[in-house]
Amino acid sequence: SDVSARYYVRGGGSDQNLVLLNGATVYSPFHTLGIFSVVDPEMVSLLEFHEGGFPPSYGGRLSSILNVVTRDGNRNRFQGTANATLLAGKLALEGPVPGGSFLVTGRKSWYASVMKHYLRNQDSPFDFYDLSWKLSYSSPAIDENSRFAFHGFMSGDQVINDDPFQESYLIRNKILGLNWHKIWSTPLYSVVSISYSGFDAELYPNLSHSKPRKNRVSDFSADWDFTYLYDSRDEFAFGWQNKFLSTSLELQNLYGNRLSVDQHGADLSAYADYRFYRWDKIGFTIGIRFKFVAVSEYRPLLYELRGSLTYRLTPSVSF
Repeated sequence: SDVSARYYVRGGGSDQNLVLLNGATVYSPFHTLGIFSVVDPEMVSLLEFHEGGFPPSYGGRLSSILNVVTRDGNRNRFQGTANATLLAGKLALEGPVPGGSFLVTGRKSWYASVMKHYLRNQDSPFDFYDLSWKLSYSSPAIDENSRFAFHGFMSGDQVINDDPFQESYLIRNKILGLNWHKIWSTPLYSVVSISYSGFDAELYPNLSHSKPRKNRVSDFSADWDFTYLYDSRDEFAFGWQNKFLSTSLELQNLYGNRLSVDQHGADLSAYADYRFYRWDKIGFTIGIRFKFVAVSEYRPLLYELRGSLTYRLTPSVSF
């Protein structure tokens, strides 16, 4: 809509879209309660969007998959850009390092009162920042067919109300990851992604009638993806994914009693997918995804058969 960056795909809710940053889950992908994206366009290399018919390598959401891949820094020279708007200022730096390159981008809000035009002429208490970095490295001394990418991301949002009878909020994202790209032989390559994604949210009641609460999510993930390329341009993809989740919720009920709920669990999935790319106008994929271990305590072995058929009518129209 005009005042929100949240998106809704095939009738689902905005929280039914999976957002990935270099393979790591972003649990709160929006600033200021949904008005801005936490992803700075300055750092984006490509976007991969699946609005249905997900390949078996993806799971965990119902509506869509959005995979954001950040770009590598300039390997030839140092450069930087600065940008200022009425809402925020941002800075990007990049350049070469021995064996690779680096990229650092950051944004910080500074003129939140502009948002009052969206909030019935009230001053906006929103304040946000985000910081991302990526270090790309390759060395023939280690492996001439490997490339490594270390990446990190932090974002924070504050809603600090000057009115003591209004509650305040704090929301934070933290991501740290490693991507290892490897060519084993000419037709086989792999991508191993190991990441940590953390989410924290807290409500400060001040003198309002709200009750304090705090929740945290910690996500440790390891994805092992392999792709075999055929001379016909077809691809056979397979791999497995591990995820270890822990959550905590602290709150106070109407009687003033403090409650704490902690949960943790593991998820283990594997998949195989054959993609027919040999035809120019027709694309066909078929695959299967197994869930051996699920976060849900009572879920048995689960398998999902997946397939999709695409017909390209023109270069810009497909079904």
